[in-house]
Amino acid sequence: GEVPLHTELLNAGVESLGFTLRTSSLTSDPEFLFDPRRPQHPGVFGVRWFVSRDGDLVPPTGALVASSGPFDLWEVPGVEPFRLVSAYGSHSADRTTMGVAASTYLSSTQPSEGRAPIVAFDGDPPAQVPSDPEARVMKMPDGGFRPAYNMQIVTAVEQQVIVAVDATACGSDGGLIRPIVEELQHKGIKPACWLAEAYT
Repeated sequence: GEVPLHTELLNAGVESLGFTLRTSSLTSDPEFLFDPRRPQHPGVFGVRWFVSRDGDLVPPTGALVASSGPFDLWEVPGVEPFRLVSAYGSHSADRTTMGVAASTYLSSTQPSEGRAPIVAFDGDPPAQVPSDPEARVMKMPDGGFRPAYNMQIVTAVEQQVIVAVDATACGSDGGLIRPIVEELQHKGIKPACWLAEAYT
């Protein structure tokens, strides 16, 4: 009998396979835009392995791994399941409009520049883009998560003045009092007692 091609690949130990015509998702329409002949597409779609037939649709950065009859197995080096990109702007999209949004993006130079737009799904507000790359996503009092800094403020209670300020990308206050106390002592400020309070 015949064995489906994807079964042979799975038996050969290929890390993962993508299948079209499965349950519809936000990426269903964009997946049909994949073109292995465009150098940035394997990285954007996370396609490391590619099968061509009779030499059609050969990825320009691919390395031929194996051939069997009319089929060639290609590996595109450097493609990982995740990649770091510079996020910018936003646009609203849902399952019915994601293909159009992806088409515009994929035909631009942005994928090869490592840039990607933020998508606001189903009318939800888009995620915020940190204006400072050192900011860290932290849990907020409203239960959401946004890029932020953890501020440490030291005041002289009786004089009601701020004597030191520090900003860290640490999400917890644990262990943050010591560095600021040492900084104050270095400046010659040595209070008799300290009152430490953490709040969000």
